Amino acid sequence: MALRREKKAISQDVLLSSGNAPFQFIEAYKVLRTNLQFFPIDAVCKKFLITSSIPGEGKSTVAINLAITLAESQKKVLLIDLDLRKPMIKNNLKIKDVRSGVSSVLADQKSEDDCIVYLSDINLYVLTSGPIPPNPAELIGSDRMRHLMDRLEQKFDYILIDSPPVSVVTDAALASKLVHGVIFVLKQKYTSTDVALQAQNNLKNVNAKIVGCVFNAFDAKKSSKYAFGYYKYKDYADAYK
Repeated sequence: MALRREKKAISQDVLLSSGNAPFQFIEAYKVLRTNLQFFPIDAVCKKFLITSSIPGEGKSTVAINLAITLAESQKKVLLIDLDLRKPMIKNNLKIKDVRSGVSSVLADQKSEDDCIVYLSDINLYVLTSGPIPPNPAELIGSDRMRHLMDRLEQKFDYILIDSPPVSVVTDAALASKLVHGVIFVLKQKYTSTDVALQAQNNLKNVNAKIVGCVFNAFDAKKSSKYAFGYYKYKDYADAYK
């Protein structure tokens, strides 16, 4: 596969590759990696969607760190930023001078091979969102998107997709049809129980297969074995208008 360019990722503190991540943080992602690797028993399971209920729960951070951890096991991993409204992957990985991405491929402006960036220092392939289109949901639900995923599935061991939150727009529900499983991210003391349950129901209503939940920003020192505190709710819909 002829890739567009090779770059080095300039890591932030949120990334495992920054060297600042605590041992427990690193081990948590290794456990998640092991669970994914042993999850499929009788079927291929290599495409995963990472989403959350509302913005700010850390889904993009989870997607990046899980992709890095999978790549450490010498797997060929592609991370796709399918948040075509407020993309985060490009900025979080400090990928510069890259304007083309998913939207460019779907608009027939570029091929996927022209848009995929290889980050050599973390052995990770990245397909950024590209220019923000006027019709994100229509693009995600299109046949072109499905054909793109079919082509990419033949080239990579794992594909991780970072999508918008479920409760804000329909993009994640549409994207869930493109993958083998959904990983749901919840942030401690951030999302109300009602909002989280409604988000999960939105996914189940389109027959999305939720394979696991990541409880993000969990403070073991302040939480007992059986009590995790209360959730707080704030309306974040304006962030995606």
